[in-house]
Amino acid sequence: MLNVYVEMGKKIRKYRKAKKLSTPELAKRLDVSTGLVNNIENGRNDVFKLELLLRICKELNVSLGELLQSNSFDIRDLSLQEDLIKMYKSQIQSNSTNIKYINKKLNDIFSSYLAAIAKFDYNPEIIEYITNHILEELYFIKNLDTFESKVSV
Repeated sequence: MLNVYVEMGKKIRKYRKAKKLSTPELAKRLDVSTGLVNNIENGRNDVFKLELLLRICKELNVSLGELLQSNSFDIRDLSLQEDLIKMYKSQIQSNSTNIKYINKKLNDIFSSYLAAIAKFDYNPEIIEYITNHILEELYFIKNLDTFESKVSV
């Protein structure tokens, strides 16, 4: 199981215990089985709806950003589209120094993104706006070399 699920599960358990809730009590409040809560807390369940994660956050009075914030995200663990995996796999895996640096920067970006959307209570329209803005900026940066070659004639 990926580290991120284990870390998130540990955080959920920590917040559940801080609220003095047993696993069955939290499960009842979430209208799910005790086994599912156990699996989530132990990092054994990586397939559940975002809606459930948001309900967990609400019950435990913790932000989604706090649960997902991690220093252990690794780009090799991300669920990327197959074409991206093929394109970057050999480049990234050949240099462990780059992997560490890229992981740090991705964590910075990811943490900032989560903090930004948390500020607006995870409003889907705001998430869409923020995401589109970030993607536009990245697209612009990606195409700077094309722009520079057209200008520097």
